[in-house]
Amino acid sequence: MATIRKRKRKWHTQIRRKGHPARTRSFATRKEASAWAREEEVKLDRIQAWKSPVSMHQLMLADLVRRYRDEEVPRKRGAAVETIIL
Repeated sequence: MATIRKRKRKWHTQIRRKGHPARTRSFATRKEASAWAREEEVKLDRIQAWKSPVSMHQLMLADLVRRYRDEEVPRKRGAAVETIIL
């Protein structure tokens, strides 16, 4: 969870999660601080979802191959050929 505090003329934002290093940053406005905190928490949630052993066991190989095909293959030079192979 993020903590947002006013320190002198800036807003100091700190995000602490178990198993992750603390992330801190300062902003000129509270709105900027809140937006950054939300973005960082979403990133941490995504990381946590991949590390969760329960969710990893629920994934099927077909799901992983589909995700690879949709997200990684388009970035490659031989994307058309690799898509056919998959």
